[in-house]
Amino acid sequence: MNSFLKKIITESKDRCPSVKEVSSFSLTRCELSFFDALTRKGSSPALIGEIKKASPSEGPILPNANLLEYIRMYQRKASAISILTEPNYFMGSLIDLNTATQEDIPCLRKDFLVDPSQVLEARHHGASAYLLIVAALSDQQLVEMIDAGKEYNMPALVEVHD
Repeated sequence: MNSFLKKIITESKDRCPSVKEVSSFSLTRCELSFFDALTRKGSSPALIGEIKKASPSEGPILPNANLLEYIRMYQRKASAISILTEPNYFMGSLIDLNTATQEDIPCLRKDFLVDPSQVLEARHHGASAYLLIVAALSDQQLVEMIDAGKEYNMPALVEVHD
């Protein structure tokens, strides 16, 4: 794991919700299936729109974007939307996820998740699925993170690269 990823992971651990916060989450089953949305358009390629306000390499991309405008634009062609929620390097937030999940399109929480409480937090904010980055997790953590979403019909999209 490179030093930048280690830094992001450390910061992600610091943002984990507390036990008290988790106990207050309302966790309903997700009605919008992320993976069904990717396969229901027949032979057309499924597109995932992405809301990313900034990146470490590009800096600000859409810092003052009208989020609803982008979401509604994506709804016309995309099967689902990926919402970056990492605040320090991508200018994302759970508020952005909440806004997106109020629309009629499945949403993926895209972040550097390292604790099952963050999966439940994603569900609480309306996510249909969540991203897991294998390079950021041990084998045991990966299993725990996948299991955390199963009860709420919220699958993980697992990213593997080297």
